[in-house]
Amino acid sequence: MRIFIIMKNIIYLILIYSSSIIAQNKHDNYWILQNTELSSPSHITWYGDSIKATKGEKVNQYLAICNAIISDKEGQLKFYGNGCFIYGKNHIALPNGKNINPGEIGDKNCVKYRYYPLSREVLFLNCPDDTSRYYAFHNRLSEKYVWIAADTVQDRPINTMFYSEISTKLNKGIGDIVKKSVEIVTDTILGLHISACRHANGKDWWVIVPQINTLGFQKVLLTKEGPRYMGQQVFQHNKMRGDLGTGQLNISNDGKTLVMGDPINGKIFVFDFDRCTGLFSNLRTIETGYRKTICTGLEVSPNGKLLYAADGQKLTQYDLLSPDLINSGITIDTFDGYVDEYPTGFYQCQLAPNGKIYIGTTSSTRIMHTIHQPDVRGKGCDFRQHDFRLPGLYYVGLSSLPNFNLGASDPNCAIPLATEEVLAERDRIAYLYPNPTKGNTTLHFTQIIDYQKGTLVFYNLTGQQVAQIDVQTVGREFNLELSNLPKGIYLYSLLLDGYPAQSGKVIIE
Repeated sequence: MRIFIIMKNIIYLILIYSSSIIAQNKHDNYWILQNTELSSPSHITWYGDSIKATKGEKVNQYLAICNAIISDKEGQLKFYGNGCFIYGKNHIALPNGKNINPGEIGDKNCVKYRYYPLSREVLFLNCPDDTSRYYAFHNRLSEKYVWIAADTVQDRPINTMFYSEISTKLNKGIGDIVKKSVEIVTDTILGLHISACRHANGKDWWVIVPQINTLGFQKVLLTKEGPRYMGQQVFQHNKMRGDLGTGQLNISNDGKTLVMGDPINGKIFVFDFDRCTGLFSNLRTIETGYRKTICTGLEVSPNGKLLYAADGQKLTQYDLLSPDLINSGITIDTFDGYVDEYPTGFYQCQLAPNGKIYIGTTSSTRIMHTIHQPDVRGKGCDFRQHDFRLPGLYYVGLSSLPNFNLGASDPNCAIPLATEEVLAERDRIAYLYPNPTKGNTTLHFTQIIDYQKGTLVFYNLTGQQVAQIDVQTVGREFNLELSNLPKGIYLYSLLLDGYPAQSGKVIIE
């Protein structure tokens, strides 16, 4: 009887293990890298731990700086795009997949150069609970966009993030866009680095895009009902970070950490991320010591413990669990000067389905570098320069691919409601930053306020009033001290001359 029970448990475990393997989604198993539309693209397919790279036929497309792709759950190519067009698996633009970023810059670049001048500007996601629908999120540059030096004080342009919904039931099963270029975020967003992470329920998606003139993020939640704007979170206001166009943003494989590079100012920002609430916290800033480098590539090890930073000439590893994160940096290697028609310095990083991290180069080459054991601290991570050779040239960009297999961390986590406050956030007149805060925070007015009296009233989550603070409405900012309140989440209401003007929430750490 005892042997029977043991065997039964073993069989049960085998079935569970087998089902987990079968359930693995392979939406990230197909990559395409390319130099220009005149060059043959390299097609990369992942088979467990193995990798196969083949040269594709020359087609009328250009995947270089902007390069996004998605496969179906079996790993077969479905869609890819470059900010101008969305292509199907037949390498032809979808019937409704042209000019997805309307405007002067799109019209000019897509016709003349056949690509959009942004890096990681497009992101594809599968629709939760519907295998026939996919979504593309894509950013449009303002027509007045200018590259701004790190020490220049200038208003930043308003950019737009759109989404387009694709149905595979159309175009003979290849698919076509059914909702095209729907505006969902319009603000001073950075025209790059759209990233995503599974919600704590393991099905839905948080879509994250950083801002320019603030150290903060705009958030969208993708459910089976479609994308929903979920508001903004600001940590620092008017902190000039220069042009982050050559930086990189990535969310760790376990969904707990977001890293973002600012190569112009020599900084790396590290945030904790709550997949349930969508809130960022515990901002840590790494001063790298270099300034105005050409790039910063960032990726986190599969186990979420180690951060890799590539600055063109050097690869550095940081310990994300160290109490002294800044000084935990270890130089893994420096660029050996290898040239493959052009220099093969270290740039964008991407965790691949085989658990290795691949690092692209700073110019047009056939080379990728590889970290073979990225979970290992120090040089045991087995980094090899010019380790993987492609059959064709590619230029700079690697696709931004989230962890499609990240499971549920809290299946009972409720989907946040898109409150009236959040839906009207584009028209907000004020907000608190930093948020979360350890006590010192600032009320920032987004416009000139012509009222006699301002009051902030704070409530706990049960609705009890816990604080009331009179605020000055002359000027754009008013400093607040909230350290007398216990740690937690609080709701607040801003009253102007006694009338409610805006509400929100603040986290005290």
